[in-house]
Amino acid sequence: MELYSLVNIKKFARGNGVDEEKINNGIETDRVYLENSMYRHIFNKTFREQGSKPWKRGIVKISHVNDDGENSIHRMFASGNSFCITNDLAGVDAENFTLLCFETDDNATVEISKGSIFRFYWDHPEHHNRVAFKLSLVFGLISFVSLIVSVISIIITFW
Repeated sequence: MELYSLVNIKKFARGNGVDEEKINNGIETDRVYLENSMYRHIFNKTFREQGSKPWKRGIVKISHVNDDGENSIHRMFASGNSFCITNDLAGVDAENFTLLCFETDDNATVEISKGSIFRFYWDHPEHHNRVAFKLSLVFGLISFVSLIVSVISIIITFW
């Protein structure tokens, strides 16, 4: 059973109730800013600062269901306490807000649940991370096929 919460989502943008300096220095496109107690609700463990390691921090799936279907993004959990984020609020940057198909509203309701680390890297907002992940998968597959061919040739030689 997948745990989820319905929360309002807030776009971090100039003139939207968040300090300009915090927007310029602290908002990252690969993160969703939630209140620390939401971490326990989503992942069933307490939040501790883990640096920038997604496999330790946790990946959050943010979904919005509209007439066209479901739009979802996977982002790394980040503490939103310094941005005045409360239990019923999630914060993302303007780019992620647009990806969820919110064009005009500054606040909307989304579903928050535990996400997939594979989808986080597959659809990462930064191009170089996305390309590196996909290339590593391709070269890993090529290496595996090469290993299988080598093992088969050794077996045939000594048989």
